[in-house]
Amino acid sequence: MLVLCALLGVFAHGGVAYGQTCGNGTVTAGEQCDDGNITNGDGCSSSCVTEFCGDGIFNNNGEDCDDGNLNDADGDVDYCDSNCTQPGCGNGILNSDRGETCDDGNNVSGDGCSQDCLSECHSNCCGDGIPDSYRGESCDDGNNVSGDGCSREYLSESCGDGAINNESTWTERTSSGQAYWYSIASSSDGTKLAAVGGGYIYTSTDSGATWTQRTGAGQRSWYSIASSSDGMKLAAVASGNGYSIYTGYIYTSTDSGATWTERTGAGQRSWYSIASSSD
Repeated sequence: MLVLCALLGVFAHGGVAYGQTCGNGTVTAGEQCDDGNITNGDGCSSSCVTEFCGDGIFNNNGEDCDDGNLNDADGDVDYCDSNCTQPGCGNGILNSDRGETCDDGNNVSGDGCSQDCLSECHSNCCGDGIPDSYRGESCDDGNNVSGDGCSREYLSESCGDGAINNESTWTERTSSGQAYWYSIASSSDGTKLAAVGGGYIYTSTDSGATWTQRTGAGQRSWYSIASSSDGMKLAAVASGNGYSIYTGYIYTSTDSGATWTERTGAGQRSWYSIASSSD
């Protein structure tokens, strides 16, 4: 009987034996702590073991939760982050169980991670309606269609960007006259234009408000013209002199069309198109 009583007075926790002295306020052999009670959740467990985040014991001293592990996304329905705090968008901890694809520690959109912790502007979410300057977006209208004020690259559309904006208005420029126009080119900012039609080359330095007929290159069957990004260098091709069916040459200008040089090195041919590098 004496032996049985002695055995009933001994317990174990985590392989560490402790006796009925746990809870008396004095740390004895086998105890990590003793706060004078055998209650969990106050920093010292009912078995006199120091409580820690991930031990499965909810500790009122700094823990919001404790699901018994240190995983942020473990499928736990209780959703407890690895630091034993309740998960939430903007706390800096990525928790995929709650649908987060990013968490940058705030609830601000436009910095690469939106206010609802969804990554901004990657391959499957550009067009989410949130302009993301971090990713280079100057606009985001919720789609990936150009011509509506915000391009498919999520850049604000403007006159001269090479994209026809359906929301823009058009102005008929009559100062250059009515002719059979074949080609037009523009500087990168849209202020300098060059066009071919009616047998001559025409240039404009005010986005097409007024035009200058460039007679220095002669009257030819001009088919195509190209411009550098600053509008200074132009290149044009013609097919014969006047309106004949004979072949023509390539012509270049380095002063926005004021003067032209006939380039015979490429031969006399039926040229129909030409392109230019940005410089």
